[in-house]
Amino acid sequence: MKRKLPSSKDSAGFTIIETLIVLAIAAVIISLVFLVLPTFFRNSRNNQRKQDVAAILEAVSRYQVNDTGNFPSACGGGAGSPCNSGASSLLYYTKLSYYDATSANVVVLPQIGTATPTTYTYTPNIDTVTIYNYAKCDPGNPSQANNSGASYTDVVALYALEASNASAPIAQCRQL
Repeated sequence: MKRKLPSSKDSAGFTIIETLIVLAIAAVIISLVFLVLPTFFRNSRNNQRKQDVAAILEAVSRYQVNDTGNFPSACGGGAGSPCNSGASSLLYYTKLSYYDATSANVVVLPQIGTATPTTYTYTPNIDTVTIYNYAKCDPGNPSQANNSGASYTDVVALYALEASNASAPIAQCRQL
């Protein structure tokens, strides 16, 4: 029995050009993944922020219903106590996924009245949500709320979302 030796025409394998084409396609796919992942994670964090703000405003609403319409006492920030300290506090039973109610991330300002026209300006900070009562969102400026035409039941949350580029955070106002 005669054995045939492989010739260069019969050998199986890839040419250098075919290998380079496959590597170039893989590089394009990998670079697309690295461009999409940061956007995916940023959108996920922004959705967590929005859900937390909705939960905080819901907690304010529940607090007011359970406490004969009174606004919660000041908490977070420089108020001396976190917003979830003790079973009667504002956020004790609220599970937040982005904000940390034990520190200064959630700030509920003291109850205010409507006697003096006031505009509340929020410096966008993606790590802080600030709650005001007797206020409405300013439709022309999402970083502001004011008490013009607001009633006792009007409550707003001023917070920020991450921008799609590395610029400053985008201010948001959500009204209860």
